[in-house]
Amino acid sequence: MTSGQSPRARQVTPADLAAVEKLKAEGNFAFRKGKYAAAIERYTEALLLAPNLPVLRVNRALNYLRKGELVKAVEDCSYALRLDPNYMKAHFFMGQALLEQGELLDATPHLSKALELARQSGDTIKEQIWRELAKAKYRKWQLEATARQEEQRALAGRLRGLLRRQQDTELAEEPGDEAAQAVLREAHAREDAALAAVLDRAAAGDRAGEAAGAVTCCLTMEVFREPVMLPSGLSYEDSALAEHFAKVGHWDPITKEPCKPSQAVRNLSLRAAAQQYLEEHNWAYGEIC
Repeated sequence: MTSGQSPRARQVTPADLAAVEKLKAEGNFAFRKGKYAAAIERYTEALLLAPNLPVLRVNRALNYLRKGELVKAVEDCSYALRLDPNYMKAHFFMGQALLEQGELLDATPHLSKALELARQSGDTIKEQIWRELAKAKYRKWQLEATARQEEQRALAGRLRGLLRRQQDTELAEEPGDEAAQAVLREAHAREDAALAAVLDRAAAGDRAGEAAGAVTCCLTMEVFREPVMLPSGLSYEDSALAEHFAKVGHWDPITKEPCKPSQAVRNLSLRAAAQQYLEEHNWAYGEIC
């Protein structure tokens, strides 16, 4: 079947399903042992019996990813997504494979969709997805920023050349008049400073800095991704707070007030503010990935 065709249903018998489950379990075991080629063999055998089970495609895709066989990983994920367009891990592995291939524009929608689906289901894999998405957005910003900087440098050189020629012409029109030339040089210095300030402001958006404290978790020192709020009114990154509860104790990390994990609620407004900040300051994705 070509990539443009839709998967066709195949009648799978109970005996087939039993064999498929056995092969899948063997593939999963091989994967956990780091035996990716062996895992791929088991999933491939299972797919001969049940070619339209998306979990087999996705499991095999992950092993292809680990082996660096990115094209095959993309093919399996594509097939799985034709079977189930909302298969979260298929979007995730597809995004990872495309990212490793340098296909940033194609990778980002899949990683974004995977993150959306993981949030809906509450799957803890969302932290991994977030970091891959941040990596894609940061790399995209790096490429775009480099291109803009090259354009700005070329334009700056041209503007400075034009301004210098104009200034030289003005000085040449006042030969021997030292007072007039002194006034012109002062004006030219102001012009040079004004041009430098304009060029600096133009480049400021592509200059990495330190993320604003209002959108940064005090536990991770990273921009919020999944902020949750405790009864104290303070917010923390969900995964970092869960680790605090598990390893330190059931109390607020800042106020030390006793609290339970069940009291942490999603801070959707802060999440939206942090996302907006990242979109306006793409360099901050570098702190996440």
